[in-house]
Formats: sequence, C-alpha cells, structure tokens
Amino acid sequence: QAQKALFGKSVKLLPYVECSKPDGQSQTQICEDKKITGYPTWEFADGSRESGELSLATLATKTGCTYEDNN
Repeated sequence: QAQKALFGKSVKLLPYVECSKPDGQSQTQICEDKKITGYPTWEFADGSRESGELSLATLATKTGCTYEDNN
C-alpha cells in the first residue's frame, strides 16, 4: 500500500495485477506462474524484475520516464 501511495491519484494509471486471492492465503495463478515471492514486484520492459518498494526516481530511471521531485 505504501508503494501505491507514492503515486497519489495517478495510481489508477498503473498496470497493476493483484497476486493475493481474496482469502489472503494463496496467490493467483499468474503470480504463481511468474514465481512472484515479494510485494510489490515490478517487471520492466527489458525483462528485469525488482521486488520491494522503489522510489519514484528509481522507477523513472528503470522505465525511461521523466521524474521531477517537487518537494
């Protein structure tokens, strides 16, 4: 949830897949097939994958997006 919060209102634009089944005890098939073990897990166009909360600056670098820190 903390990772989503970094995006604010733009979170709705993220390509998001929920891995947890409603019972919270198991994963969806797509996540099992991809061997997702940590959350969040980011998959990038170059095929690399990173698990855990990433800064917006790191995500921008990995995706080729521009990012300006307004703080």
